[in-house]
Amino acid sequence: ADGKKRIGEISNSYLYSHTAADEINKRLKDVKLIAILRNPVDRAYSHYQANIRDGRALLPFRQELEKDIAKPEKGWGKSHLYIELGMYTAQIKRYKELFSPEQLLILFFDDLKKNTPAVIDSVFKHLHLQNIPVNYEERHNEARTPKNKRLIHLLTQTGLKRRVFRMLPVSIQSPVKSMFFKEGKPEKMSHEDRAWLTEIFRDEIRKLESEMNRDLSDWLKY
Repeated sequence: ADGKKRIGEISNSYLYSHTAADEINKRLKDVKLIAILRNPVDRAYSHYQANIRDGRALLPFRQELEKDIAKPEKGWGKSHLYIELGMYTAQIKRYKELFSPEQLLILFFDDLKKNTPAVIDSVFKHLHLQNIPVNYEERHNEARTPKNKRLIHLLTQTGLKRRVFRMLPVSIQSPVKSMFFKEGKPEKMSHEDRAWLTEIFRDEIRKLESEMNRDLSDWLKY
């Protein structure tokens, strides 16, 4: 990255981590940080869909979350943290305590969907960079649904999925993946599951409203 105006990397695990904020502060005093917050209900469902796609989960949504909630030990590699990762207020506070307001840019996924150019513009301004053309139509990391969840789960658990797909030439990866995954968006969360999960996050959403001085009442609708 020699000679570049700005360099960076991305990991959503830094927000939840209890140590990352302090470690970043120790090593990168002038760092610029950006976080984007999504309705924790939708975040949990998206997380679940990704785990189904990647063969890390097999149960129906509600059962999968209840199983994870009941685990006595929580943390990376021990649980999926479907609920814990959506408890944003304490996570945001950790960073506010260590970094100046000029270093932090907290965005909302709702705004990104409603007005993508405005959000991207705020990112350029935060990084003190001149705007460059961005293709807003291009999609990355879109959700996919396995044609056979048990097969994908088996391939993942045995390590075959990672090894096989990585060995394939780029030119044939998409056709091969189409053999295992359905086209189109996965099915939506049921009304009952949304209501159940919204009530779990209700107090947290109210706390975040106060912390961010932002109306998040839409997150409480179901």
